[in-house]
Amino acid sequence: MKRLFIWILIVSAFIQLASAATLEETFKKRIDAKDITEVVLSNINGNIQVSSWEENAIEVIAYKKVRGSNERKAQRLMEHLIIDISQEGSSLTIETDLPQSRNNGSGFFTWLFNGGGNSASVNYELHVPKTMNLELHSTNGAIIATDCSGDFDCSTTNGKIRLEDISGSARAKSTNGSLYISFRKFNSDKEMRFRTTNGSIKLLLPYNTNADLEARTTNGSIKCELPLTERYAKSHKRLEGEINDGGTLLTLRTTNGSIKILEY
Repeated sequence: MKRLFIWILIVSAFIQLASAATLEETFKKRIDAKDITEVVLSNINGNIQVSSWEENAIEVIAYKKVRGSNERKAQRLMEHLIIDISQEGSSLTIETDLPQSRNNGSGFFTWLFNGGGNSASVNYELHVPKTMNLELHSTNGAIIATDCSGDFDCSTTNGKIRLEDISGSARAKSTNGSLYISFRKFNSDKEMRFRTTNGSIKLLLPYNTNADLEARTTNGSIKCELPLTERYAKSHKRLEGEINDGGTLLTLRTTNGSIKILEY
């Protein structure tokens, strides 16, 4: 009897897999950036990748993907997976509107997500002018920005953050993911914070950077290759001091991971 029950479960699983459907769709939009100085992007499931280009426009490419327990549910999921773009003043806001986020426990959206096997995600690719302030947020996904200038505010829960060859100031926070930030040019006017729980932090700075450093880890080590006047360095897990002549405060924190401050 027990063996029969197991076989029934296996057959049921194969039937569900056979009836499941995956759909993909690409959303693309170009926006004139003449009056825009900031882009705010909020995602839920999926990566965010931003790079600069020479045009005075913002290009948004969203790769939408849904999986339904059957073809009908997959099609309905895709229909209700919305990329919402709006502008208020000089700020452009891009939001992923997932059906699940509108689920109040009853009705159509409950039907969509009942029974398991239903999911939706969006991977973003953005092209922006060289100078643009970026506020990028995701829950399950990596955040990557390359060759951009401005103020960066990035956060994710499950994913790495990589800001490469940037100019300006930055703040980055993850829970499960590493942080990699390399500054081509450093803005010394604003305090910067880089935090994660499970992951390493690697920060690359120009050799002439003037900053105050506060770095701490619980399970890991700390290394600084730039000229540093140490104020506190009683262990390999905490380091405080002035980089060159001192200046803006740099705060680096992780629990499980090492911290490296290197020359760009």
